[in-house]
Amino acid sequence: YIAFGPVIARDWSTSQEAGEEHEVILHCWSMQPGTSHVLDLAAEVIRICQAATFQLEAHHLVLMTYLGTETRRDNKGRYALAAVRFRALTETLV
Repeated sequence: YIAFGPVIARDWSTSQEAGEEHEVILHCWSMQPGTSHVLDLAAEVIRICQAATFQLEAHHLVLMTYLGTETRRDNKGRYALAAVRFRALTETLV
């Protein structure tokens, strides 16, 4: 399954535009042995997010960039996790 992880927002305003930088983490989980299944799931999440056209209320998405993927095992090795990180820049619509 996929869970929406923490989001970190920072001011990204310029002298002319109000904006924010967001670091978004999507957690992909798998109960399959090894990490190949969770990495395949993470690759599909990356493909979908990079191809998507996001509609935001009162904001304009300037940029959505894939930053990287971190994998690990959790719960004594029972679950595989791939944390997929993105950076999004938005401007506030006036």
